[in-house]
Amino acid sequence: RKESSAASDVYKRQQVGTTQSPLKYQGQSLNLVARFKALSWLNQSVSILSIVVYVAFLFGAFEPIYMALQFNPASPLTWLTPAIVHFSAMHIVFNLIWWVSLGDNIEKQCGKSSLIGLFLVTALISNWAQYLMVGPNFGGLSGVVYGLLGFCWIYSALNPKQPALVTTAIVGFMLVWLVLGFADVLFVGMANWAHLGGLVSGCLLYTSPSPR
Repeated sequence: RKESSAASDVYKRQQVGTTQSPLKYQGQSLNLVARFKALSWLNQSVSILSIVVYVAFLFGAFEPIYMALQFNPASPLTWLTPAIVHFSAMHIVFNLIWWVSLGDNIEKQCGKSSLIGLFLVTALISNWAQYLMVGPNFGGLSGVVYGLLGFCWIYSALNPKQPALVTTAIVGFMLVWLVLGFADVLFVGMANWAHLGGLVSGCLLYTSPSPR
């Protein structure tokens, strides 16, 4: 009876798991906390700030925070701050997944200074593009994400002997998404000019960096 009881306990643990086990995917520990800690200070900071702002929105502080971060041509700091403003859970999750993934790939392959420059330049250009073409009512990291995509795309195309920073399939998906945004057939509103401005600036910023 003791053996039967022990076997039953093992079976139950296999079926329902235990709270002491780490989060796993296909038998491999995801180690999300460790992976996040391994990111650079810039990657972490942009992610944390974006989450803090979005959570503050959820708790009723949308108007004062958005007014402070909204693009204003007379306030240089706000030329960057729309990048950390997100309006829905899908919006922030989608952007942060690409920001963390592409940003980490760039830093590992091209050095940390590459991501710093890319963030600053693509945020500035994408935000100005959206403001000039549409107006100040926008937000999101997607302009920067498209900038990272453009950089990764050109880098990978011109350095075929180096590990690709992004796959052709992902580039194709993101370009189709961009076109659909301009065609206005998607179920969400998009800052299309920010996306285009980010993509073009990211492509142009590639200057044959040497992998570390």
